[in-house]
Amino acid sequence: MLKGSKITGNKKKIIIILCCVAVVFAAIALIVHQTTKITNESYANCSVGDVNGDGFINASDSLLIIQNSSKDTLFDNQKRLADVNQDGQVNSADVLILHRYAVGDIKKIPYIEGAQDDAHNIDNSRSAEYETEKSLSTIQIMNEWDNDDGTHSYQFSVSVKNTGNDEIGGWSTKITLSSPVTLSKSWDCKCKENSDEIIVRNASIPTESTAVCGFIVTSPEGLTITGIKTVD
Repeated sequence: MLKGSKITGNKKKIIIILCCVAVVFAAIALIVHQTTKITNESYANCSVGDVNGDGFINASDSLLIIQNSSKDTLFDNQKRLADVNQDGQVNSADVLILHRYAVGDIKKIPYIEGAQDDAHNIDNSRSAEYETEKSLSTIQIMNEWDNDDGTHSYQFSVSVKNTGNDEIGGWSTKITLSSPVTLSKSWDCKCKENSDEIIVRNASIPTESTAVCGFIVTSPEGLTITGIKTVD
């Protein structure tokens, strides 16, 4: 009898310990749930297009927009992120733009249909093209090197081809770069720096002719082209 009573007492202790552990885990789960509760503010700092807030823009974001069309399931901040064409509405047009972005037809989000895209036809970070009805502009990083003072230099080549039927009376190209630069030299064109932008200007271009020029800037290592926009 004594032995049986001792076993029963041990079982009671085990049950009590397990109950205590269960209570502790339940409390921890409640705390985690409260601290990770998803609210409208959870999406306050997400990028446009990242509707689910996971840091990526992909098919899962499109799915949330589709689901929202039949039932209002998105927070206000999510609706702001889902309005990728910036027209004040969340609908199938936004889904289409996200699909075009996924296959590479659109280079950046938000995207406004019909507006000029500063990052148009950037094949890689070292070259870019921008085409209008009158011209085709090509920007390339041709060379780069380290300087003795710790800076890094980049040599750019700029070409603007007149593809229209009339002479271009003058042209201006804005090149946006990944970090602020200092213009150190230019040739065959007028250049002006503006933080992370270089404005390149030149004289008229006859029909079927190409204007070619270049410039050199200094900047931290790793400089890339992020945008180009030409105004004839």
